[in-house]
Amino acid sequence: MEYTKLCIDNKTVHVIQTKKFKTVAVQVRFKNILDQATVAKRGLLPFVLRAGTQKYPTSAAIQEQLEYLYGASFHVGVEKKGNVHTQYFNLSCVNDKFLPNNQTVLSDLFAFLGEVLYAPKLHNSMFEFTIVEQEKRVLMDKIRGIYDDKLQYSLMRLIEEMGAGEPFAIRAYGTLEDVAAITPEQLIESYNSMVNEDEVEIYLVGDIDSTQAEKLIYQTFKKTKGIHVEQRVKSSKIIEKETQIIEKQSVTQAKLIMGYRTQTFFGDEDFFSLRVMNGILGGYAHSKLFLNVREKESLCYFASSRIDGNAGIMYIYSGLDTEKVEDAKHLIIEQLTAMQNGEFTDTDIAMTKLAMKNDVLEILDSATGMMSFYTSINDMGVDWNVSEWLMAIDTVTKEQIIAVANKLQADTTFILTSQENN
Repeated sequence: MEYTKLCIDNKTVHVIQTKKFKTVAVQVRFKNILDQATVAKRGLLPFVLRAGTQKYPTSAAIQEQLEYLYGASFHVGVEKKGNVHTQYFNLSCVNDKFLPNNQTVLSDLFAFLGEVLYAPKLHNSMFEFTIVEQEKRVLMDKIRGIYDDKLQYSLMRLIEEMGAGEPFAIRAYGTLEDVAAITPEQLIESYNSMVNEDEVEIYLVGDIDSTQAEKLIYQTFKKTKGIHVEQRVKSSKIIEKETQIIEKQSVTQAKLIMGYRTQTFFGDEDFFSLRVMNGILGGYAHSKLFLNVREKESLCYFASSRIDGNAGIMYIYSGLDTEKVEDAKHLIIEQLTAMQNGEFTDTDIAMTKLAMKNDVLEILDSATGMMSFYTSINDMGVDWNVSEWLMAIDTVTKEQIIAVANKLQADTTFILTSQENN
């Protein structure tokens, strides 16, 4: 595997050359500031673009073209990281080297991508009303699905309360009300902003060299201002005391979500210490939360923790019977206190490091995983290869883990419980 980073026409291009796959995968990322005023329109736009182009005016026509390209795949979506809202377009096709009779498909795939991005299906210079309304309904159903998944809902509510007034509290797809209010006129403004102003990143994975990649990029993409957006958001919030929010619904299982400020971000010197600490606390099946809270005391159906390196946040989340919430919270805090006091073994550290390194190697088994890995490297602002990433895990010491655990500040706890629970 060989990684090359290029700058082509004000776009950052990441070429991950590997013979591991018989396909070539492409991801295009349009990045701009995460803003409540634009997030719903940006969240809807990729799905409207996917619904039809001038050359392929229907979803059926798009699917027919993908089949013609030897069963190429095409997916779109949005994500948020820190201060950045990203619209992504993922495509994959068989590598030309595996086609019979010297046939080619990669150049046609890029031509299809250019059609999606720069020749959308319009009526009177606007997106068609029926397509916009159709995709709005689908997106609104997706948002409603969050309310049905009580763990997702509880995490969303914690983030909203904990991050009130901060970018990371904004939902990636906006609210139901925001989506319902979108008009074709607003959406074309959002589209023009995307193609003319967004920062653009392109990832290519497969047996493809930088020269070939550069040629395809020049042929496909228009010039853009490419305004750089700083992803990490270091909060200036002062926590005087922990906030606890209790919400009651018609549920049989409670959700306990605890939010902490880590004071540590992607690219910080102690970021990998934080990751190892999180792994020992609640990242794996050998973690303190799993063994002590779930298995030993049977207080939770699940108990885990994870970190957001862009927002400087750690979440501890669990599902449990409503009458066990206070006992579980107390025991969870005990586990964190144990981490701060250094009450964990060299075996705990070794097992966590091994699990983290296995996670990396497993991710690299897919083209999508490779893109995700190098996205993380770029998020950190470092120029590392896989070996250097693994070394950063290996060099974390017990003292560093204790130090980063003691930086944690309890911010907000969100409890979703039953209406009958007092």
